[in-house]
Amino acid sequence: MIDTVVEDPIPVVRVPLVHPEKVPGTRGKPVSPMTVENWTKKGIRGIKLEVLVVGGRLCTSLAALDRFYQEVTRSKVLGDRPGWGSSAWQGRSNKARQRAAEKASKRLEEAGA
Repeated sequence: MIDTVVEDPIPVVRVPLVHPEKVPGTRGKPVSPMTVENWTKKGIRGIKLEVLVVGGRLCTSLAALDRFYQEVTRSKVLGDRPGWGSSAWQGRSNKARQRAAEKASKRLEEAGA
C-alpha cells in the first residue's frame, strides 16, 4: 500500500518521463507510459503495480515501483506465483480462456466424446 506521508505520488503515465532511470527500457529505448499503466491493470505474472487515485488520476510512487520490481523478480526466480511456467495460462484473459474452453468442448462433442 502506498503511504503518501512517506512516498510522493507520481501520475502513472508520467513515471517513465519524469524518472526514466527508474523504468529502464530495452535496447536503449524508453518504456512507454502505456506499459507502466498496463502494469497497474494487467500486471506481470499476476503481480500489479500499486496505485492510488489522486485528483482523479492514477498515481504510484518510486517505492511502489521498487516493490513491484522485487515481486516480479521473486516470481520469476522462485516460480512462486500461480501460472508461472504455464504458457497456456499466462497472458490469457477470462474471455480468451472461456472461448478456448468452448472450442475444446465443441471439438469433443464432434469427436463423439
